[in-house]
Amino acid sequence: MRLRVHCEEWVLGDRGYGVAVGDSFSEWLVLDDDEGRTAELRATYEALVTPLKPWEGLALGYHAYRLDIGPVPVYCEWAEEMDPGPGVVTGVLSVDTYVAPPDWPKTTGVVVRMWTEHRRYVQDPAGDGTWVFESPSGRYEEVEQCVLSRDRGLFPRGRQAEQRTGVLLEIDVDLAGESSLG
Repeated sequence: MRLRVHCEEWVLGDRGYGVAVGDSFSEWLVLDDDEGRTAELRATYEALVTPLKPWEGLALGYHAYRLDIGPVPVYCEWAEEMDPGPGVVTGVLSVDTYVAPPDWPKTTGVVVRMWTEHRRYVQDPAGDGTWVFESPSGRYEEVEQCVLSRDRGLFPRGRQAEQRTGVLLEIDVDLAGESSLG
């Protein structure tokens, strides 16, 4: 089974290294809503939905769920309640190092394809100096490896800027590799 998993640039930074096609993969997977993410990342999955008891890391006003997408356990915090049992869920499948409970099972597999994600930023037209995404779309470039971006300085004032904002990984959960993303 293959899954496309988004990995934010900050997750790679937390890890301190990059990722390459052929690397083994062992990470917590979460399903997020698509707010602030590129439209290309949104997907719909058939899943077995299991409500979880609230835990100390659960976001205020949210409900915790285990989603079994085939053999893959995915953690999900959702504002609306979900019905337990077989269902359909839509969102962004992601690697996250902070959201899932510490004992959450990791998904293992091998990175078989990957793309760097690039987003264009513009200064907020309100003039407060913050940078916002220019559009809900991103540009994806297929690559064999992705190293950490060491030149992530401040954006130039008054101009548009394009930054690498993450990587999209295609993971084969039926394979095993030797090196690791996590």
